[in-house]
Amino acid sequence: MLIREATETDIPSLLDFQLKMALETENITLDISSLTMGVHRLFKDTGKGRYYVADKNGELVGCLMTTFE
Repeated sequence: MLIREATETDIPSLLDFQLKMALETENITLDISSLTMGVHRLFKDTGKGRYYVADKNGELVGCLMTTFE
């Protein structure tokens, strides 16, 4: 398994992970438009945070987002 910083090509998987996590942990469905804007914003300004992904044999199996305060 490889842990690496996410790239913009990973955005579809990041969105999927975020949608599933919100539904499972809080029983809410996130607005896909707002979620997409937020994920893109993090890639445009890495001073706000970063995404990392777990890649197992070419398949993304998890993600982590860090933010800076």
